[in-house]
Amino acid sequence: MKLATLDYNKAHEVVQRNRFLSWDGWDIVTWRKDPRGFSDKRGKFMNNAWGILFKYPVAADGTWKVPENYVNFK
Repeated sequence: MKLATLDYNKAHEVVQRNRFLSWDGWDIVTWRKDPRGFSDKRGKFMNNAWGILFKYPVAADGTWKVPENYVNFK
């Protein structure tokens, strides 16, 4: 999985344009429906279903590393 490095402005732009991403404080997060979320430490119950929450925290240099498939460079 290739990761894209985003600065503050690009991170906000990517989250705003991608319906699968959202903010949790300074972390970029995404949730994927998965019944195994019930027993996974990253599991979260949302929208009447279990899923797994993936967090992409801000790094010490002020950037975020997120999978490239969430980033649409135009």
